[in-house]
Amino acid sequence: MSDLEEAGLTPAEKRTALEKVAAQYAVAITPAMVELIDRADPNDPMARQFVPDTAELETRPEERADPIGDDVHSPVEGVVHRYPDRALLQAHACLRGVLPLLLPPRDDRPRRRTADAEANR
Repeated sequence: MSDLEEAGLTPAEKRTALEKVAAQYAVAITPAMVELIDRADPNDPMARQFVPDTAELETRPEERADPIGDDVHSPVEGVVHRYPDRALLQAHACLRGVLPLLLPPRDDRPRRRTADAEANR
């Protein structure tokens, strides 16, 4: 959140509240997007798309957890089988355990090792 404050996109007094938003949702704004934001306009459309807002944590009574009804048609996590002759595979669910193994290690994150990886060392 300090980067957003330094860029003049969020006020310091809202930092604690906005950290709650950042804990729930990814917050990332490229320098190119920052340049397009009109800091003088509180309703700037670019800012409304990228700058976090505490309203993102509010759930209204008319909101549904599954707005398009996929849960009823999901026999297992990551598969939606709405029609008899087709299925939708959600790669993010299938790769959740594999993706960390494909990414290069960061200095601040310990690398997970599998038995196969250890055997090939």
